Amino acid sequence: MRLAYIPSFGIIIFRITSVLALMDVIYMGGEQQGR
Repeated sequence: MRLAYIPSFGIIIFRITSVLALMDVIYMGGEQQGR
């Protein structure tokens, strides 16, 4: 059961990291375009 929990936990972390990275790129891109 724990072996099935580890991959799902990794996927959650991967998705969170991807969303944060995507927001960071959009924020920096918008800031550069604004200025």
